[in-house]
Amino acid sequence: MIKHSLSFINKLNSPRLIINNYSCSRLNNSSNNLYNYSNSKLYCTTSTENNSSNSNDHHSRIYTKTGDKGTSSLFNGERRAKNDHVFCVLGSVDELSAHIGVAKEYYLNLQYSGTNEKVRECKDQMVQQLEEIQCLLLDVGSHIATPKDSADAFLKRSPFADYHVESVEHWIDAMDVHLPPLRNFILPGGNLQSAQFHVCRSVCRRAERDLVSLDHVDTVNPSVMKYVNRLSDYFFTVARFCVFLTNSQEAVYKRPKVPSEHESKYQRHLEKR
Repeated sequence: MIKHSLSFINKLNSPRLIINNYSCSRLNNSSNNLYNYSNSKLYCTTSTENNSSNSNDHHSRIYTKTGDKGTSSLFNGERRAKNDHVFCVLGSVDELSAHIGVAKEYYLNLQYSGTNEKVRECKDQMVQQLEEIQCLLLDVGSHIATPKDSADAFLKRSPFADYHVESVEHWIDAMDVHLPPLRNFILPGGNLQSAQFHVCRSVCRRAERDLVSLDHVDTVNPSVMKYVNRLSDYFFTVARFCVFLTNSQEAVYKRPKVPSEHESKYQRHLEKR
């Protein structure tokens, strides 16, 4: 759980709010609130002075039963079927964040024995970058869950700036200068951390395809499209960087050998025996 607050939380009477499908948009650090995104819901908990003495009074159940008929709500209160384009994107983004969490935990066990300070600086910044990406994916979800025909009050809570795209590009460039040039197709692997970041890359690509499908029916902020596209490049670079840090060998594509006609006849002969 990460400490944040909701810009509009003080308007709410209940100390606990369950907001379906990224209905909460911008998060800030002005007070002590908690959020946790799980199963296409964002669970927001506010701290109150009497929480410790009357904790039972403020307890609310995880399940809401509001989606039992196969619909869920957007930020503006509109309800749609759970297989709507919006929720397909939100599911892919949520899945990506979960895979990033796994990758981050694997990454914490990665050791670098080199002496290059620039490389060590890149390595030490990785966890912070991954957590920032997970937070921004919540912002991506807020934007996606806000239809463009919503009232201005809702739209103002779900912006997404090009600045985040530029940050990811900077991170990529900082790692890429240490990596050998690409001369072959890279196969996922090399070490456990690299393999998991390739999973992040492929899930990110699927999230991007879902975004494109949504953009055909409800315009998506171009900055969001660029950000998700750049993230897949980031995960590819991180995967290679993990192999570099452990001085491992990258697995590359090699054209499989096609047996000659003589070898094929011999193989059929063996199979008959």
